Amino acid sequence: MQPIILYDTPGKVPNNIWAPNPAKTRQVDSLPYEVVWVEFKDIPMTMECQVGASTTEGGRYTLPVIKDPNTGFVVADSLAIAEYLDKTYPEKPVIPRGANVLIGLFEPAYCNVAYGKVVKLIVTKTLGIMNDSNREYFIRTRLELLGETSWEAVSEENVQQQWEDFKQEKWWEVDYG
Repeated sequence: MQPIILYDTPGKVPNNIWAPNPAKTRQVDSLPYEVVWVEFKDIPMTMECQVGASTTEGGRYTLPVIKDPNTGFVVADSLAIAEYLDKTYPEKPVIPRGANVLIGLFEPAYCNVAYGKVVKLIVTKTLGIMNDSNREYFIRTRLELLGETSWEAVSEENVQQQWEDFKQEKWWEVDYG
């Protein structure tokens, strides 16, 4: 079996795993894989033109992406990757039996409830981890995603207030009924 190719994005510390979604895919240690590093600003062009990946939800090229040289398939998105690996290599399951339904429910709930409340904090902290060559591209694309026109809206002061508000809200106690 040839190693599966995992596309990840490097940070300031060489070979340091920092991007959360590719990190989830790295947990698949039951199958051989090798990492191809793609600078954050190069993800769209590399995924579209060189790898042949599809866009993920929201119409953007994101990581993780895997390319399976054993089947020729290219798969984007950590959950889709886990499901693909389970279907293709059932003898080495990634998702515990029956847990895919729970995972499918948890991730959107987390994104809708918790992630939106701390996204600006995550964005500002990411700038300190990623390679400086990606800074301008990252700021421009994150401002677009956040619907902001100025980086001041994502200032350290505003972000710290967002974090304090988040801690006080106890989002996990939300009544969904």
